[in-house]
Amino acid sequence: MRTGEVIGEISIPVDPRPVTPADIEERRRTAPALLSEWLEDVPWPSTFPVFSDLRVGGDRHLWVKVYQAPTDLVQQWWRFEATGELIQRATIDPTAEVMDIGPGYVLVRIRDELDREEIRLHGLVPVD
Repeated sequence: MRTGEVIGEISIPVDPRPVTPADIEERRRTAPALLSEWLEDVPWPSTFPVFSDLRVGGDRHLWVKVYQAPTDLVQQWWRFEATGELIQRATIDPTAEVMDIGPGYVLVRIRDELDREEIRLHGLVPVD
């Protein structure tokens, strides 16, 4: 194998989502004051990216975070086989920070409104 040679690829089975007025308003509402003012003047794209994070988990599989729009109530992580086949999904709290991903689990940190930390272990759902 040569350096830089493509050794595999995946196709994420979702279409780009349109950016809605509700998404823009939510982003402005939750942004710090200086950023919120700046956001008033910037043009918005017509669609969101399909994904926002990639990781290789402790299970040596590729994990893809589906792009989380400002109005989304969950975040989704998808696990792909080396062949590119989607094999599992994890749906977790939208504010959770993913700490580790492994065979059969996603480990996350959640902070409550008082900034107290909670660690949660989520099981995975197989794809039908």
